[in-house]
Amino acid sequence: MGNREKMESGSRIAEPFLRDVLFWVAFVAGPLICAFAAWYYTYTVAFDVARPLHASDRFFILVVAYPLMEEVIFRGALQGWLLDFAWARRRIVFISLANIITSLVFTGLHGFSHPAVMAALVFFPSIVFGFFRDRTGSIAAPVILHSSYNLAYFWLFGLS
Repeated sequence: MGNREKMESGSRIAEPFLRDVLFWVAFVAGPLICAFAAWYYTYTVAFDVARPLHASDRFFILVVAYPLMEEVIFRGALQGWLLDFAWARRRIVFISLANIITSLVFTGLHGFSHPAVMAALVFFPSIVFGFFRDRTGSIAAPVILHSSYNLAYFWLFGLS
């Protein structure tokens, strides 16, 4: 197999979500919603463009390690396991029951480390992550989305 054939076959792996307009809409929408919220609450949140540099190790954990770990556990293991059952593949509009159940568990567990309202708001991005898990059959898109959403949130609102 020549280099061109290897490149073409390698690029096919990424095609399902990198060429998906919905993926890019979701990729931009999450951080934009965070930016709007930060702008709205700008009188109480001091934005620091260098925030990631002040606590780079913690920032790395929140933006890379946690999203990867959570997506492996929730979208990879739990949602993947649920999708083995026909009833969990059924959809309400365009959202699988497996996604809804996984998102409820994901949201509930965030209740241990977040205030109730913030934990409840985690449900919506979780549904987006699960949608792309169902759409692509992979956790690559959810990991990228989760990381970008965390990046926007923690950069705009701080690490505490």
